[in-house]
Amino acid sequence: MAKVDTTETKKTNGTKTRGAVRYWREMKGRLYARLQYQDEIGRLREKLKPITDKRTARTVVEAMRQELESKGPQALMNDRITFAKFAPLFNRPS
Repeated sequence: MAKVDTTETKKTNGTKTRGAVRYWREMKGRLYARLQYQDEIGRLREKLKPITDKRTARTVVEAMRQELESKGPQALMNDRITFAKFAPLFNRPS
C-alpha cells in the first residue's frame, strides 16, 4: 500500500521543520488539489487535479486518497496512460 504524506517541509537555518498542511498548489495562475504519496518502490509522487477554489482542495484530496487506498497507486497513474498502451487492451481476441 502506498504511503501518503500530507505535510510540507520548510528549511530554516539548515534544518527541516514541518509546516502547515496545504492541499492546493498554484501553477501558471491555475489552482490544483495536491496529493503527495510514496509508490511501492518508495519514490515520492505527487498527483494534481485542477480545482476552482482553495476551499474545494481538501475534499478533492480526500477523494484521491480514498481512491489510492482502495485501488492502489496504479489507479492514480491511469489518467496518464498513452493511447499506444491503452489500445492493445481492446484488440485482444476473446
